[in-house]
Amino acid sequence: MSETLPAVVTESPLEQFKALDLTDPHDITQVMVRSGFFRDVESLAEGAVKIIAGRELGFGPFASMQGIDIVEGRMRLASATLGALVKGHPDYDFRVRGWDATECRIEFFGHPVGEAAGWESLGFGSFTIEEAQAAGSVKDKSGWKKYPRAMLWARAMSNGVNAHCPDVGKGIRIYTEGDDFKVPRPTAPKVSDLNDLLEGE
Repeated sequence: MSETLPAVVTESPLEQFKALDLTDPHDITQVMVRSGFFRDVESLAEGAVKIIAGRELGFGPFASMQGIDIVEGRMRLASATLGALVKGHPDYDFRVRGWDATECRIEFFGHPVGEAAGWESLGFGSFTIEEAQAAGSVKDKSGWKKYPRAMLWARAMSNGVNAHCPDVGKGIRIYTEGDDFKVPRPTAPKVSDLNDLLEGE
């Protein structure tokens, strides 16, 4: 009499998803990184850094992965994400006062100290194409060459936030896609799992 072998049970992708604890940072990071939607992230550790940084700024995991880049050792926010931080803050606002392919000027507003209502101008964030050229940023095939208006807006926004309302970024100096990073980033070892990172300490 032949022995009946037990059936091989394999979990469906849906069952595997249900088994994840999406309140656990490790599981959240695995889902985000392995989804393939965030191609700038090469390891779970890099994804975890983005999620941790975003949490400090009040973002959820998806917004953190979508709106934050780690470039040459510095945190860089998408300029739209940075603008959303300012707009979403109860004490700050901004208005674009001039914007074309040569210059962007953004005026920042805040509540006067000790007052619950009313706005006052805090000053401007601005950047010109001449400044970008002087810095050597306008190169063939660069974003500055292809999309000067977008790059000027990004740089004016980061300049204004750093000067007039740095607390929207919790005091962390914030860069956008308009900023150039000329210092080489140190090469860090890649780890495939957060546990590998912790075990290496």
